[in-house]
Amino acid sequence: MRTDRLLQSEFIELSDYRIGIGSQITCITDDRSGSDNRRLAIGARDKRIMVVELDLKGNMFHIFSVTMDKTVPSGLAFADREDRNLYVFGHYDGDVHVFTYYY
Repeated sequence: MRTDRLLQSEFIELSDYRIGIGSQITCITDDRSGSDNRRLAIGARDKRIMVVELDLKGNMFHIFSVTMDKTVPSGLAFADREDRNLYVFGHYDGDVHVFTYYY
């Protein structure tokens, strides 16, 4: 049986971020393509989407954030193509939005 001490040694908090006003996260996805850095896209109930980049040390860097007009994001996906577009799927309206970020 594992002890609390052992469990605590498995994870170390490297950084933290607040998305908008701190509302409920509705979806999250990652993009592992490209450079050594990874991108995370996070959607929240307050209609906000935020994309951050993680470096190899676990540091987070803000790439962009946007508040949708009507759509609460329920699903996110990075395209499996060279452009790496971010697809946002709406929860109540079924809309699909596409975001492109140019490096």
